[in-house]
Amino acid sequence: MPTPRVSGSFPVPVAPTLAQRIRRFWDPPDDFLLDAGKAGELLIARIRLGVLLGLLMIPLSNGGEEFVVVLREAGPGNPPSGRG
Repeated sequence: MPTPRVSGSFPVPVAPTLAQRIRRFWDPPDDFLLDAGKAGELLIARIRLGVLLGLLMIPLSNGGEEFVVVLREAGPGNPPSGRG
């Protein structure tokens, strides 16, 4: 931000010009922001993996009986019946 002008004894903030705003927009990000973004992505990936594993446990908690029955009934010339 540009240095403020002094009016009497009180500093008055000066709004940056459009060119300064554009230059500031294209500046490379701070290292802190890069690290925070990386940590956030890893956290979200772990949460997604946990949710996926939790949802995977639902069919397994049933013992997988329906899945096994459908596989046993299916065979050459005997397609699965489509029961769900």
